[in-house]
Amino acid sequence: MKKIIIVLALMCQSLWAYAEQPLNQDLLESYVDVMKKMSELEIRYPQVMDKSDQFSISEDRSLINFLKSSAAYPDIKKIIASSKFKSLDEFFSISKRIMGGMYAEHQREMKQQTGITNMNAMMEQGILAMKQSGAPASVIAEMRREMEKERAEVKEMDKLAKNISEQDKQFIRKNMNWLMAHLPEDEQ
Repeated sequence: MKKIIIVLALMCQSLWAYAEQPLNQDLLESYVDVMKKMSELEIRYPQVMDKSDQFSISEDRSLINFLKSSAAYPDIKKIIASSKFKSLDEFFSISKRIMGGMYAEHQREMKQQTGITNMNAMMEQGILAMKQSGAPASVIAEMRREMEKERAEVKEMDKLAKNISEQDKQFIRKNMNWLMAHLPEDEQ
């Protein structure tokens, strides 16, 4: 479920219409409320949520269409209708900005703490450590396959983080602790 929410939240590249309104505490609280309710859908619709996890970040339209045609959509629609968001598209637009801000903040913190400038360098260091510790070639090969998937997602997240406003980044930085304390654990 985490992956679907993140993918949905990060998608909708064409939905910047809502980007004019700066992020604020009210939007952040609404986002967290919707995320909590969406997480609960995993229990009711495990097959839909499992299938949705198969979509990549760049398959936003396909994923949205899938969800709209799924058994979970009436509940998703109710969740959005009971929120402060006017539509699913508005929720995704705001979600994308929040998640982009969170990613940018995590990257900034990681660079300060480790000196690593990006996730790719961190992943390569992991592979090197596995080789040096004598891990079997099959384990390293599997790690490389997973790493390639991660690289594609990181590339999309990097784009997303670069496209959010400095004002949104500052807002997320200021409110990161609150956000992490209130998001469902599987969504952090």
